[in-house]
Amino acid sequence: MPVIDLQYLIPDKMKQIHPDWKTLKGKYAEIIKTRKIVFDKKLGPMLDTRYTLHKQISAFKAGGSALIVKGQLNSFKTNAKALKAAAALYQTRVKGLGAPSGPEFTAFLTKVGRAAANDILWADGKLAAMMTPKKK
Repeated sequence: MPVIDLQYLIPDKMKQIHPDWKTLKGKYAEIIKTRKIVFDKKLGPMLDTRYTLHKQISAFKAGGSALIVKGQLNSFKTNAKALKAAAALYQTRVKGLGAPSGPEFTAFLTKVGRAAANDILWADGKLAAMMTPKKK
């Protein structure tokens, strides 16, 4: 059974991933343009959505609407699946880049893919816990 890695769920780190993505793209903008690499899956907004939904889910208090948090968890999971797919697609697009840009993009996108896979596990665990009947 896969284990959830809590390092991917630290709010400050989650919030910093989108700025890091912008910085990485800016750093290698000329290479991206020359190689005609297109990042069209809106990875940045998905990273922002990831942070926002996680923050909302984490703010859930006992006695609050379970229906709302279930919806947020499902949205979080859907976003994570799209994020994982975008990261994998982008990895194929940067595959031919040499050092130093290629390894930097690959490392970053691998981290995003792992975080997304972790998000799916985390959301599934939370949803399963909500569905488990309480012991009397």
